[in-house]
Amino acid sequence: IDNEGYAFEATKLLINYGLKNLNLNKIWMELYEFDKMKLDFFDSFGFKTDGVLRDNCFEDGKYWDSKIISLTKKDYFNE
Repeated sequence: IDNEGYAFEATKLLINYGLKNLNLNKIWMELYEFDKMKLDFFDSFGFKTDGVLRDNCFEDGKYWDSKIISLTKKDYFNE
């Protein structure tokens, strides 16, 4: 997403803050299938696909699926 690693470092800090300081068990989000760069980015942190919402977004004259992805505390800290 950026060439200097700021997005990676900021995301890492936010994940750690959420899972450690806020004691969240899971962080989740919805991303669209056409956004491969973001899907790959969050995959690098260990986010996994929980589900797919078919034809959930209309963009550029086409319907696209949404992916629900999440990262659990157990997955992130290898507990």
